[in-house]
Amino acid sequence: MEKLNRHRPLFGSLLFYGGILACMMPALAALLFVYSSGVNIPFADEWHFVADHYDKWCNGTLTISDLFSQHNEHRIAFARLLMLVTGGLTHYNGVAILYVIQMLFVLVALVFLAAFRDRFGGKPRAFVACAFVPISFMVFQLRQWENMILPIQTQTMLATSGSLAAFLLLSRFVRNGKATHGLLALALLAACVASFSQMMGLFVWPSALVVFLCGARRRKLLYAAVWAVAGCLVWLAYFHHFKKPWQTPDPLGMLHNPRQFAEYLSACLGGSLFWTVGAATTAGVVIAVLLIGAALLVCVRRRWQENTFWIAAAAFSLIVVAVISTGRCGFGVDQALSSRYSAFSLLLLPAVYAVLLDSACEWRSRVGMGLIVILTGLLFWSAMPSYTNGFAEGRNFRLRQEQNAFYLTAFDDIP
Repeated sequence: MEKLNRHRPLFGSLLFYGGILACMMPALAALLFVYSSGVNIPFADEWHFVADHYDKWCNGTLTISDLFSQHNEHRIAFARLLMLVTGGLTHYNGVAILYVIQMLFVLVALVFLAAFRDRFGGKPRAFVACAFVPISFMVFQLRQWENMILPIQTQTMLATSGSLAAFLLLSRFVRNGKATHGLLALALLAACVASFSQMMGLFVWPSALVVFLCGARRRKLLYAAVWAVAGCLVWLAYFHHFKKPWQTPDPLGMLHNPRQFAEYLSACLGGSLFWTVGAATTAGVVIAVLLIGAALLVCVRRRWQENTFWIAAAAFSLIVVAVISTGRCGFGVDQALSSRYSAFSLLLLPAVYAVLLDSACEWRSRVGMGLIVILTGLLFWSAMPSYTNGFAEGRNFRLRQEQNAFYLTAFDDIP
């Protein structure tokens, strides 16, 4: 027994550093993916950005109205600003913007880590490091490969990172009665950045109300009212002179074909991990069951105050996925597997995982532990396709872009 106790600190240290290394591996794989697949050649909507906004930036004629002008359904002012600053420093090197996007991925991971430590910081550090590994894998999933190698997807990562930062700041604000109002001000700023980076960022405002309702701070309803008023003002500003893009389907189309909407929604949820409609739809149903189980455990154990951040993140993910499904189901279920959407559906998985882990750790819940096994099984099942298909898509994208660049540069020489 004495010999076992003597080696326990060493074993704990090995687990801790092994967990840290395992957490870093998905991030390093994502960096390798950007290094091998990123190209300094504009793609699709990025051409319009370079020809219009970047040209005006270089000529000194860019206005605030240009920054906040509508791009499809989105107002991507802060995404444009970040791309312009990075482009100005690098003579518009698209690959440099991709590494900025990777910094936003790291920011998302750090926000999740901060929330994870807020909840499980009392546990041994080896436990925290090892238990965070699945979340690290979720954040840097190559299923969302387009978000990693398209500079214009800065908008998506600013919307997600800004929303999560707002949830973290608010959860700390409502949990600590002595916390300064600076946290609330920073949360408002983060929510504004998310809202004017992509349309989906607007849903940070209703989602964050969950934090106030579940929190324990005095006068929380007053702060919730302040948040709601600020959100209404942002929404009004966003939709001022808003025009629905002609190419998007009618959102009310789901009422005429609810089955198509349900299939699209399920595939969009499962598309955070899997690459085919069948696998994604099945995984979407499993994820929905896991979500219901996590929600029941929170309600039965009355653990909403301890999990305000995770509940808000789950609410945000669900609202966004539902809105995407409403607006895009007219394109068909295959479109639900667009890798750009997976950034939002992926946010649901860490939230469900953390809530289930809370139940398993604090109440020794066998149900919670069983659901964690199912969730981690899904992650392991999707791991190999995530990397093989992700790197394959990256290679194909690079080849297509280099081919397009060749045709553009050789256009004058073609008879």
